[in-house]
Amino acid sequence: MIEWEVNDMRDILFDNVNKVSFEEVKEKMNYYINSADKAMELYEQDKQKSFELAKQIRAEIDKEYKNIDLIRTRNYYKDNKYFSTFKKAVHESSAAIVGRTTHNNFFSFLYDVNSYMRYYFPRKD
Repeated sequence: MIEWEVNDMRDILFDNVNKVSFEEVKEKMNYYINSADKAMELYEQDKQKSFELAKQIRAEIDKEYKNIDLIRTRNYYKDNKYFSTFKKAVHESSAAIVGRTTHNNFFSFLYDVNSYMRYYFPRKD
């Protein structure tokens, strides 16, 4: 685990056990935005640490994606209006990089994570 990164929230947000609130979705998406921001800020000073953070962020997003793509998860949260928003942001972020995370593609991945999470950021109705 990277020193700056403290993640007190559930590993998987939509875990098929807990109800998920607007605030939790917002907090998780902010976590991804801030994590990508921090990794991009590190890029000029310590590319290797930035790369390691990008790999960690990718692993977390891929884990979320695999879970939210399950039929049982979609069925469990079909009435949660923020599930769809979170799913779109995670899907786009996960699809932003194909294949291995490399020194040639990780910065653009971080940029995409930041961009997609901001674009799909939920609005309270």
